[in-house]
Amino acid sequence: MAINSIIADSQYTSIINNRVLADFADDAYEQITYDEDQVSVTIGKNGNTIYQVLPAGKKATIAYRVIIGSSDDIFLNNLLNVQNTGVFTLIAGSSSKLQNDGAGGSKTITYTLEGGVITKGVDSTMQSSDNKDVSVAVYTLTFSSVVRTVS
Repeated sequence: MAINSIIADSQYTSIINNRVLADFADDAYEQITYDEDQVSVTIGKNGNTIYQVLPAGKKATIAYRVIIGSSDDIFLNNLLNVQNTGVFTLIAGSSSKLQNDGAGGSKTITYTLEGGVITKGVDSTMQSSDNKDVSVAVYTLTFSSVVRTVS
């Protein structure tokens, strides 16, 4: 299982169904987890190796951490409500971040998201008014295809 966390800064863009998400709750507001292996490896009885590409290896789960009551919370909650009617279109989007490459330059890391649905109810953390942390809603989406590119 591979986990990638996208860290908030001005060089980051997350888009869901053509909407740029902006109301993130904290610095690590998106986590991408590939759910399955992309290749299986089997050693045969004669010592030969068999490699098999697994299409399910493109499937990934993404958790978005947004501020409760924000416009992004309302947007994602509306997507969930429409999905719960049973008549909906699959979610698409992307996540891009300009990242230092460690050699004085930078690269853009992009995840292209296709075939998505909201797979869980909305997890939340409610903070008291004397706590400086904000209240957080966590939306868990699963996409049938998540492709990572570095350019």
